[in-house]
Formats: sequence, structure tokens, C-alpha cells
Amino acid sequence: MKNQKNFFKTGILSFLLLGGLLAYGATSNNRNIATKISREEAVKIAKKNTPNGQLKKVKLENTKRGPVYDIELWEGNTNTKKEYKIDANTGQIFRAKTDIDDDELNPAIANTKISVEQAKSIAKKQAPNATFKSIELERKKGKLVYKVDLIEGNTKKEYKIDAETGEILDFEID
Repeated sequence: MKNQKNFFKTGILSFLLLGGLLAYGATSNNRNIATKISREEAVKIAKKNTPNGQLKKVKLENTKRGPVYDIELWEGNTNTKKEYKIDANTGQIFRAKTDIDDDELNPAIANTKISVEQAKSIAKKQAPNATFKSIELERKKGKLVYKVDLIEGNTKKEYKIDAETGEILDFEID
């Protein structure tokens, strides 16, 4: 009888452990995807097609096609966003999309004291070994706020930075 209880407990613990590992694998970020093209090379490819583009987002995704970079650029001083899907092994653009975004502000046309590069720098000082993922300028409670996402190891770090003062208003780790 005692052996049956131990066997039952071991079975339940094994099941829970396996479930936890599967859940972690399903939600972990694709930071360890093998690619032949670096993030920097993928950004250069996108910028060749939008020479006056300002980097908004770089994301590496594992898709049915294989590894793909999803890159978004602001086009010059407009609220036009260019999105490129780039094969991370060949460097070929297989999707290009243009979108006029009325919900999000282009930092190039917003009148802010803190630039995009300054906001990135403020966040990077907090996590010097992190890689830039994305930046957005949003209006929150009447205030212009940069949302800067960085990746450090398997951790996503999000900083909300006041676009007028450079003060870090909020910080989250995922």
C-alpha cells in the first residue's frame, strides 16, 4: 500500500514537472535560433529599401519558413511604418508592408527633448549587456513616454522613459 502511494506521488510529480517544462518551452523566446544573417545585417538590408528609415523594432522569429527577422522602420518624418520580413539565412526580403500608423507617434516628428537614441542609451545603461529589441513613443496620461524593450539572455526588459526628462518611469522584467 505504501509503495502504491509513493508510486502515485512520483507519477504526479513527474507529470507536473513535464507540464512545467513544456509550458516553459512553449513560452520561451526564440533567442537561440541559428541564423546565417546577423541582426545588424538584417537591419542594413531593410534600410537599403528605406534609406531614411529609423529603426523601430527588430524581432527574430522561428516560423514554418525557418528563422525570420521582423523589422519595422519609421519612414523619415512621417507616421508611415515600413515592415520587412527577412529570411535569416539568405537575407532575402519575402514580405514588405507599408502602414500609416495613427495610434503610435513617430519620434522623428514628435517634439520631445529626449531623442530615440538618448532613450535607448538610458535603457542600455540599466542593462549594458542587453540587445535592443524595439522602441515606441506613446502618449500616456498626457505625457510622451518611450517604451524601450531590451533582451538580455532569456529575459525581456521593458523600460518606460519620460520623453521630456529622461526619467525611467517604469521597469518590467518578463
